[in-house]
Amino acid sequence: MQGEGTVAGEIPLSYAQLALWFNDRLQQGDASYNMPVALRLRGPLDIEVLRAALADVIGRHGALRTVFPDQDGTPYQRILDARDVETPLSVLPADEAALPGLIAAASRECFDLATEIPLRLRVFALGPQDHLVLLVQHHIAGDGWSMAPLARDLNTAYLARLAGHAPQWPPLAADFAEHAVAQHRSLGSLDDPDSGISAQLAYWKEALAGIPDCLPLPTDRPRPPVMSHEGDYFPWEIPAGLHRDLLALARTCRVSLFMVVQAALATVLSRSGAGDDIPLASPTAGRGDSRYDDVVGYFVNPLVLRVDTSGDPTFRELLKRVRRTDLQGFTHQDMPIERLITALNPPRSLAWHPLFQVMLAFQNLPEATLQLPGVDCEVVEADPGGAKFDLSFNVMERKDAEGAPAGLTCFVEYSSDLFERAGAEDFTRRLVLFLERVAQDPDIRLGDIDLLTHDDRRALTSRWQGPATEVPALAYHRAFEERAAADPDAPALVAADARLTFGELDARANRLARELVERGAAPETPVLVLLDRTADLVVALLAVLKSGAVFAPLTPDTPAERLAAVAANLRP
Repeated sequence: MQGEGTVAGEIPLSYAQLALWFNDRLQQGDASYNMPVALRLRGPLDIEVLRAALADVIGRHGALRTVFPDQDGTPYQRILDARDVETPLSVLPADEAALPGLIAAASRECFDLATEIPLRLRVFALGPQDHLVLLVQHHIAGDGWSMAPLARDLNTAYLARLAGHAPQWPPLAADFAEHAVAQHRSLGSLDDPDSGISAQLAYWKEALAGIPDCLPLPTDRPRPPVMSHEGDYFPWEIPAGLHRDLLALARTCRVSLFMVVQAALATVLSRSGAGDDIPLASPTAGRGDSRYDDVVGYFVNPLVLRVDTSGDPTFRELLKRVRRTDLQGFTHQDMPIERLITALNPPRSLAWHPLFQVMLAFQNLPEATLQLPGVDCEVVEADPGGAKFDLSFNVMERKDAEGAPAGLTCFVEYSSDLFERAGAEDFTRRLVLFLERVAQDPDIRLGDIDLLTHDDRRALTSRWQGPATEVPALAYHRAFEERAAADPDAPALVAADARLTFGELDARANRLARELVERGAAPETPVLVLLDRTADLVVALLAVLKSGAVFAPLTPDTPAERLAAVAANLRP
């Protein structure tokens, strides 16, 4: 069946692929969707055997030999014949000092999705039996889950070719192209009100109504008009003891560990100034059909899960809210994020990602390793240096040999446009503090949890305090009068409706103060000030102080009942 926005006779992109294709067109030269994996291999590595094994794997998985041309702006998948694909493996000499720079440069090298298959392998030769193998895959052809079958098949093919024959692996139960076609068929069209995608959209329209256009995160830098997608990341840990406590809390509250961390992260963002409506995206594996378990491809679909922290609930109460929202969201996880964004049509900007700016991912993925004969394999850090969102939190559970909780390994990816590393690290410290507190007392209210670290407290009393200065015991309006007498022509007030110097503002306030005194204003007399935030408001407040009276400020749109109650109480 031909899906929405597809080319007749060609294989459509899955909805997840379509989002990445549009991003690639919009952000030309963007490597943030590259997935690099670097392995240090020490031992007898046969490069030609590795080349043949890579060719075998590319032939086995159609997603790895797919290009994405377009016809009149509509992209489609073209799966190349394996015999027509040149194996993308190159060998380069390298030394230890230059290796980090070589890895970074190769990881950031962009793909031409229209003409180039989305996979390449670079082998940096440091010695006869010392190599760094860097595999870079574009996200459009793979996800985190895909790394395990890719590594497993590469391992199998290498061993087979080393023995002098082709790999004898069982045929795959399905191919990624089948998933793309089946997705369009099963979801149907938004033009059909009875289609699966229309039912999914109806839920998300209600669930995300009134969502913030852009989460007001406490950034270190102003948000630029156009995000560069430059970024960095750092690891951090949650120790085994806290891991055990959080699992116990999750069992007690009948939620998952993911929900505990999600609620905690939302609260820390909220307490840091992001408001009480916190949308967090979380990727789902998208492999509901077990036939796709061994298939390399991009199946992931992020869900936008909204956390409501309003009303200062206890953490236990917040977990109930999160559980209800998440369970409903997961039952509607087939709605492709690209179609959702198009249908909801939130305000678009090159300065932020629509619908969400923070991602939380729990990576419970099968292990991806190589086990080559006589070769020691070590995973080496490799990162394309990009940031897809403002903040991304990736969490992986560890278990010990007995299967007991051994801690959480976490990575934070942050936008360099918005954050210094220290600013991003502050979130993680506060998150750990928060988790420690609620693990011991889930019935504490969110507003009662102290998120200041020891370093924060020391900074408040030293580094952030500034030099001590003597402040004269002088009433505010008297200090203002001294300033006005010393420099009457200096600008004192800039507002939409006026620009006043100190002398002008002082003169206007004096005239109004005399009028107030004539009307009965005196020390401790209440004066009701009913003005919008204009220059007149500043004049009025200063005049009340000069008269010796006290003011009660209200705005003209104050409800009549409240205005009457204040007036009756104060008798101004």
